[in-house]
Amino acid sequence: MTGNLTDRDVNQHLELSHESKLDVIPRKKDRSLLGLNDALPFVGFDWLNYYELTWLDKNTGWPEIRILSIVIPSSSINLIECNSLKTYLASFSNSRFTEKALMSIIEKDLSEILDCSIHLQLNEHSSKLFSQLFTTQQSICLDNFPTTCSIFHYDPSLLKLAPQKQYEEASYFKYETHLFRTMCAETLEPSWATIELTWLGKALQPESLYQYLISFRLHHEFNESSIERIFMDLYRLINPKSLTVRGFFSRRGSLDINPCRSMFMETPIFRRYPRH
Repeated sequence: MTGNLTDRDVNQHLELSHESKLDVIPRKKDRSLLGLNDALPFVGFDWLNYYELTWLDKNTGWPEIRILSIVIPSSSINLIECNSLKTYLASFSNSRFTEKALMSIIEKDLSEILDCSIHLQLNEHSSKLFSQLFTTQQSICLDNFPTTCSIFHYDPSLLKLAPQKQYEEASYFKYETHLFRTMCAETLEPSWATIELTWLGKALQPESLYQYLISFRLHHEFNESSIERIFMDLYRLINPKSLTVRGFFSRRGSLDINPCRSMFMETPIFRRYPRH
């Protein structure tokens, strides 16, 4: 990202956003609860979309509005606290900028507080990425399995391996659910998501996988940490040759968070599901 950032641009932004401090949350705290250290068994990213980035055109004063996509590597030591991010981005709403200058400021501020490189992208609301729903292909929807659920507090013991005689030792599986719910660790608000699970490894009983995912309903955790928890529970049980866990969380307060964790580097993607 490049742009001609003048002293006036920077000073104007600082005057308007001095109370819009970006707060961070160390990833290490939640990862330590999963028994993780610096040698992580996964790579990945968090794809954030802020749907109401608005500012004034530098020359005409006309309001501009776009969807801002932010891709943060999972290797960053911090998360950005969502409410502070929304307040920070809203601080630009009555400031005059060129698009390049605005993006340069945001990239500089976020990269510095995260201490890593990030990727930013501005999107029109009419772009295909956000205006067209994703149609799942070659994935088994767990929501259609006839089973009962009675445990709504996180319980990894619900996961059960399928009889291996029914499968090869390493088989390919792809599941999804559109009914995943957890609770924000900070605000206690519900977070809804579509979860995609893909792996090459041991088979799970699909009913047990569904019951396990539903058990997150009253679990308090950040979205990114929930995806890492799911990844680690599966990783430790199914001995995968490959494993990818994606979460596409519903928008809350103009922001959605879409983490991906995988054993191998994945190209950052976003899929728009009906709940978005």
